[in-house]
Amino acid sequence: MSSALKMALEKIEATHDADTSGYMEGVSRLLTDITKALLTHKPESPEEFVRDMMKRRIKNSGGNSHEGEKASSIEIVHFNDVYNIEGRSQSPQGGAARFVSKVKEIYEEVESASGTQPLVLFSGDAFNPSLMSTITKGKQMVPVLNSSKIDVACMGNHDFDFGIENLISLTRNCEFPWLISNVVYKPTGRPLAEGKTSFVKVIGGRRIGFVGLVEKEWMATLSTIDEEDIIYEDFVSCAKRLSKVLRDHDECDAVIALTHMRVPNDAKLAEEAGECIDLICAGHDHHYDVKPVGKHGIYVLKSGTDFRDMTRVKMEFGDNGSVKVAGTERVVIDESVPEDEEIKEVVSQYLGVLGAEMEKKIGHTNVELEGRFSKVRTQETNLGNFVTDIMRRGTSSDIALLNSGTLRADSIIPAGDLLMKDMVAILPMVDELCVLEMSGDQLIEALENGVSQYPRLEGRFPQISGVSFVYDAALEPMSRVVRSSVQVHGSPITSSQLFSVCVKAYLAKGKDGYDVFAKCKVLIDEENAPVLPALVRNTFTELSVLNGFKHTPSKMRKGSVLKSAKKWRSKTFHATPVKGRGGSGGGGEGGGEERKVDSPGPLPAPASPEGGGGVGKTGGGLSFGISPQMESRIVCLNPASIDF
Repeated sequence: MSSALKMALEKIEATHDADTSGYMEGVSRLLTDITKALLTHKPESPEEFVRDMMKRRIKNSGGNSHEGEKASSIEIVHFNDVYNIEGRSQSPQGGAARFVSKVKEIYEEVESASGTQPLVLFSGDAFNPSLMSTITKGKQMVPVLNSSKIDVACMGNHDFDFGIENLISLTRNCEFPWLISNVVYKPTGRPLAEGKTSFVKVIGGRRIGFVGLVEKEWMATLSTIDEEDIIYEDFVSCAKRLSKVLRDHDECDAVIALTHMRVPNDAKLAEEAGECIDLICAGHDHHYDVKPVGKHGIYVLKSGTDFRDMTRVKMEFGDNGSVKVAGTERVVIDESVPEDEEIKEVVSQYLGVLGAEMEKKIGHTNVELEGRFSKVRTQETNLGNFVTDIMRRGTSSDIALLNSGTLRADSIIPAGDLLMKDMVAILPMVDELCVLEMSGDQLIEALENGVSQYPRLEGRFPQISGVSFVYDAALEPMSRVVRSSVQVHGSPITSSQLFSVCVKAYLAKGKDGYDVFAKCKVLIDEENAPVLPALVRNTFTELSVLNGFKHTPSKMRKGSVLKSAKKWRSKTFHATPVKGRGGSGGGGEGGGEERKVDSPGPLPAPASPEGGGGVGKTGGGLSFGISPQMESRIVCLNPASIDF
């Protein structure tokens, strides 16, 4: 029976076992099954032995249906893109403890009603970015995901943020398989990060096949992986190929695609592979949207983000082999959901790791900072202006360009005191900068790439400083920028004119579609340029130093940080009283005395990360805050209607 054993082992390795979390457990159970099988019957051939044994093992997993019975329907729970295990203050609160509690509640409900378990599916992005992950590299997510009873997951782009080896270490500790079906890692010849190509799960007697599909667009953004080291297969071709294998060879009743792609690519998959895919459980986008798509009416699920939503799906099977989605339900994780005590303790322990440092006040903002993905990835924002102005000033560059995917808060930061955790939520990565030299033509090419994917919520959309331009969204990608509108410091540019441009070192490698950056001369490399989060923190340090004076010093030592801060502030501020939040850092009772600061008026170069920054008497001292504004740096003609 050595050939039969070899075949069975290969089967387990290919599927990561049909109902267990790991290879070794599968081998152990396999040996037990072999012993029992040999005692009860003598197979005619090794092939018959493996086929019958594997069917018996799989059939008895995922539910309590009797031998030979097949459920007429199954329940599915889907979620995607979760980053912060702690809940938030506004509703819906979300949070891992409430989320796990709701999953367990649904589990008990479905088991009680049907005798089978629901399928729990996850569509990628868990291990970064978040404040906590900058410390733990994603380890805090493992116990949370395991407690969520996930059956199978698809890898997402941010799961690779700390490198392949880190991801492999994390997924090995997960009690479920991770799929990435259409990307092979050349150095190993296996799926990227030791993921699985496909997976089969039996639930209620129904054999459900899974594939995990990703889009090429974000593969190009992975800073930890060289594009030359991967082999990418078109997701439609891969879906068709693997679906045939799962149906013909693995005798699956249905095939579900877990994807980590933007809406247009999920729609393309539904349209072009809908005859072989029964359901698309999608990630990458953070809005909630569940609907049938394409001529085949295949449901595409986008189930929100950050443990705030999940989707319940009822899938029905017809006697003729048909499969359909009979109903869906959005489940919102709000304050009405009790917290799971075990996960609540896990969250508490990891929050303790961060310590009191994150609660320290670092500055003050007089205005709300717009950090929602739906805004920073489609238009100019005051948060983007604030950060890019700091980049430009900190590197003495003509221009700064930041891919909006760098800004990770995905929320509006309220006016008032800014804490360290606010800034880390906005900039969770240790982003290195560099300064490039580029011509006018190269600058326009970079701007074209930045707006090429609009209105898709792509991280390549630019936030800029020192430059302004107009683009027409109705035109074809890479021909949208109105060349005559491009101005640097208020002046039109020429094709050959040279500029110093501060960008992330990540983009300088040609990532995120910015191929032109890789062709540019490097003026300051990442070894000699500042780190972006440090630049932002230093900005608030300068302001806090000034806040220590009862009046603005008229004379200061040349070269001092105070002189630098005062000069910078006087060039960019319109002063207004600071209004505190919760009684701290405010303008004092009565509003304080407003002090005007000389201003050159409207600047040809956008320069107001602190524009409107407040100056008001507070307990005998001065208080400087920030008030970044919108300045028509990016103007869109024929904008799309965006509902999320």
